[in-house]
Amino acid sequence: MLPKANRLSRPEFNAFFASGTRFHHPCLTLIYQPNPVTKAAVVVGKKVAKKAVTRNLFRRQIYAGIARHTSNSKQSGVFILITKPAFALLPRRERIQVVSEVLARSGNPR
Repeated sequence: MLPKANRLSRPEFNAFFASGTRFHHPCLTLIYQPNPVTKAAVVVGKKVAKKAVTRNLFRRQIYAGIARHTSNSKQSGVFILITKPAFALLPRRERIQVVSEVLARSGNPR
């Protein structure tokens, strides 16, 4: 989990949600904007997982992937990851891999 200082507040979330660059994947949508400070938010809706326990598990796994990516690549910015229902169908290892693939795309957009 990222420290509270590295998570987006609601006003920051709304501002970056409207202005960020979007990268789509069948399981996730990433909204990215370069920024000197790394901040992140993860959205896991009830369409993805009905139980709060499962939604929180997915959220923790994604935050861990973001922390790993930013420490390894030294890439900073604002990351908003929105899960899609297909994310819940993936095995754990594939979920981690999908998160790192989507985050890597933010560094070199096509």
